[in-house]
Amino acid sequence: MSYGVTIALSGSMDGRNWGGMGNLRSGFNHLFWRLKFAPKESKGNTKALLWDMRSMLDKDHLKITRSDVALLRQRRGQWLELYPQLRENNDMGELWFYPDRWFMDWVNYYDQSEALWFWLKGCKDEIHEEGKADVLVDWVLSRDEVSQS
Repeated sequence: MSYGVTIALSGSMDGRNWGGMGNLRSGFNHLFWRLKFAPKESKGNTKALLWDMRSMLDKDHLKITRSDVALLRQRRGQWLELYPQLRENNDMGELWFYPDRWFMDWVNYYDQSEALWFWLKGCKDEIHEEGKADVLVDWVLSRDEVSQS
């Protein structure tokens, strides 16, 4: 089992940490939090980027749709284009947005998290197909854990 799959499967399926959604949305949550510290004159572009995302970012992980993931990808790309401009136009000394380690993980691992989300979503959809859940339960119950280790 690959590292990413191990992380995803060790997460909770009750909506707290499903399918890498924490990483898909974490950068935007960080932006919302940091936006309160931005000077009024430099909030415009970032606020415009985030204005309609709050309800999607507050959604339960299990209710995220493919359309939500497409919006996240689009807005992440827009933010990655906007951020260098913010840095260049910073006359106020300290930049209001400082990319910490968690934010950089979002930037660096977003694509893998998105791919993992699509894979897990496909698995979930397949399990919900007629008769698939019973086959999976039978397989799990028939496994001999002693011979597997």
